[in-house]
Amino acid sequence: MCQVEYLCSFTTSSFPDSLALVKGEQLSLGAIDGIQKLHIRTVPLGEQPRRITQQPETKTLGVMTISAPAAAAAGDLGKGHLRIFSDTTFDLLASYPLNHQEIPTAVASMRFGGGSGDKAESSAGSGSEDSSVFYIVGTALIRPGEFEPSKAASGSGSSKR
Repeated sequence: MCQVEYLCSFTTSSFPDSLALVKGEQLSLGAIDGIQKLHIRTVPLGEQPRRITQQPETKTLGVMTISAPAAAAAGDLGKGHLRIFSDTTFDLLASYPLNHQEIPTAVASMRFGGGSGDKAESSAGSGSEDSSVFYIVGTALIRPGEFEPSKAASGSGSSKR
C-alpha cells in the first residue's frame, strides 16, 4: 500500500463507499468493510491512470490515462486517452484518444440542458425536458523544448453517453 500514488473515493450501487487507488499502471478499486478490512479489485490498464471521475447517471467511470511509448524518446510524452468503464463490471465501454502532445489534466461529469426546472418555462416551450450528461476533459499541450505546459488545449470534442 505504501506505493499508492493517487487515491479517490466514490460510491456506486455495486461499490458503496469505495476507493480508487492508482499505483504505477494499475487502477485498484476497493472498499473498507465494517471491521476495517480493505477489499480491492485491480483493473489492469496497461497505461498510467491520471484522473478519474464517476458519472452516476450512466453508471460509468471516466479515467484519463497516458501511455508511455516502449522506446520513449526524450520529450515524447506518450498518448493520452479518456477511457469509459462500467462502474459495476469495470468493462471498457469506450475510448477517446487525445491529440498528439496533449496530456490529460482534469476530468469531470456535468449535466447540460433540461432548463431550470421551472414549470412556467417548460409549459411555455422555452425549456428543454432533455438533459444530457457529459464527461468534460481538461488537457494541456506540451510542446518540444517545454518543461511545463504553456497552453491549454482547445477543441470541441464531446461524447454523450
